[in-house]
Amino acid sequence: DTGTNQTVGTVFGDVPLSDPYGSFSIADPDPWDLKTVEVLKGPQGTLFGATSLAGLIRYVPNAPELQQGSSRFSADWVSVKDGSAEPSFGAMVNAPIGDTIALRFAGSWQHKPGYIDFDNPARKKEDADDSYTRTGRVMALWQPSERFNVTAWHVRGGRQSEELSYLNNAQGEPARDDAPRNSPVDNRYTLSTLDARYEFDWASLVSVTGYQTKYAFNNTDTSYLVRPLAQLGIKSVQARREVDTSGWLQEL
Repeated sequence: DTGTNQTVGTVFGDVPLSDPYGSFSIADPDPWDLKTVEVLKGPQGTLFGATSLAGLIRYVPNAPELQQGSSRFSADWVSVKDGSAEPSFGAMVNAPIGDTIALRFAGSWQHKPGYIDFDNPARKKEDADDSYTRTGRVMALWQPSERFNVTAWHVRGGRQSEELSYLNNAQGEPARDDAPRNSPVDNRYTLSTLDARYEFDWASLVSVTGYQTKYAFNNTDTSYLVRPLAQLGIKSVQARREVDTSGWLQEL
């Protein structure tokens, strides 16, 4: 529900992507070039805060590597039955600078196939709910000694589509005849983090600073509420929502 707190949290590294109140937009990082994706069941509030009452999904990125340059590229083609076929691409570059600094760049671009057909006097289009997902991040590591290191990164992602992927017919067929106009959706997020750690013989001192922004927009055609008119191609009701959120985190 968009008016209540989330019970399953989302964390990137050690920084929560969940809003403290109101799940207006849930960030969905692409798993490309991630070290692990952890699914933690049950209450996780002791380590990860109030938005993880029922569990947590934690995305752990690959860190920059010192003294070892590397790169990787991926491409695939996805086809959906009774839908379209679209490509996706991903790339990663790890670049060490001297003995104490390393940079890592990773990004992906996905064109997700659509499968819903619209057959209306005012609008005819096949596989109209295809979407574009873009994710990119840059990470920097400074490690002047074995005991001390600082990692900074900036992550940016989003999904855009000209159509919400939902159906409202009892037959469950991927087709609609009561949508005379499109229902665009645009979700975006950014995350900037500074992580500093010092290892004592008897303890670890950790400082994590994070800043996140999220943007959620959809303009939904709800003409189907007056279905006979909508099936004739007459536009009537429309529901619009636009939400910007931002927040700071400091953990010591």
